[in-house]
Amino acid sequence: MRLLFIVCCLFLASCSSDDGGESVEVCTTELVFGLRVVVTDATSGNPLSGVTVTAREGDTFTEVLAESEAAGVYLGAAERAGAYTIVIELEGFQTVVTETIFVEEDECHVITQSLSFTLEAL
Repeated sequence: MRLLFIVCCLFLASCSSDDGGESVEVCTTELVFGLRVVVTDATSGNPLSGVTVTAREGDTFTEVLAESEAAGVYLGAAERAGAYTIVIELEGFQTVVTETIFVEEDECHVITQSLSFTLEAL
């Protein structure tokens, strides 16, 4: 048991620094979304459910973002860096098409772009 403790301590110490004494980042296994889009009603300010939020990257990638547990919050581009155009559509409301949104990544995960849009009723 004591040997196991020593091995664990050595492993943790090796993860926190390299030979140069600099800190080394230890990546997590969590899934990180590149896009987090919040959609609200321009008149009431309430979150809008049932919105179709589509992320497109040229002709190579199209994804309809999934609505999260929170109303009006849509998530997508899981662990996928890229340059996206977002299209936001809901019957009875204006359609929004964004300029290019860039999702970058670090050593471990994508860096989430949190975006908010208000839709005007037609």
